[in-house]
Amino acid sequence: MEITKIKTLFKSSELEELFKTKSSLLQTDKSKTVVDAAGFLKDDYKSVNTIKTNSSKLEIKQRGIEPRSSGRTSSKRLLLTDNQPVANNGVAFFAYLSKSEHNAGAHQTFVFDVDHTNIGGHYSHHTGVFTCPIHGVYVFSWSIYCATGGYVYSELVVNSSPVSGAFVGSGSVANILSSTGLAIVELNAGDEVYIRTPPNYAANGQVVSDLPYRSTFSGWKLF
Repeated sequence: MEITKIKTLFKSSELEELFKTKSSLLQTDKSKTVVDAAGFLKDDYKSVNTIKTNSSKLEIKQRGIEPRSSGRTSSKRLLLTDNQPVANNGVAFFAYLSKSEHNAGAHQTFVFDVDHTNIGGHYSHHTGVFTCPIHGVYVFSWSIYCATGGYVYSELVVNSSPVSGAFVGSGSVANILSSTGLAIVELNAGDEVYIRTPPNYAANGQVVSDLPYRSTFSGWKLF
């Protein structure tokens, strides 16, 4: 009887100790689980923030906005300095006769000897010829002034072939008159463009080029 009671007490004590041990382990596992879960949540929070930050940086780059630094917003401007060319292949010229010409002959090229503007250097004030540097579409304009009682035929020529023409005649009007021609031409590199009198028509009288009247020739690359 005593032996049985002792065994029962021993078992009860052993079970109680075992229960405490298990409970302690269970509490430890629970705490560890909570800590692990908190760690996972913290890592997820960091990942979300990282994704948001990277997305914001990508959006800033796509919009071309300078990111803020030290609480200040910096901006950049593209400043064009004086005499800075707009494009590397810019082509344009404007020239005029430095003095009047008397009785220009037939088939005579007008040499506009003052090149006020000559971007690219493709117009020659020695010959009056513009040499095309690159294929494209070009605009040409010229104005011829005629003295009282005279008349002048003029034409725009590309590689010896007339493309456009103009005529001015003052007749009996006691005044200086002018005519202006305009042409839009597709050119290839090496093509030559100039102004001349037609083969069968000499100028009659004086081609005027003196302030305030200027006989001019100009051209530029359109595209």
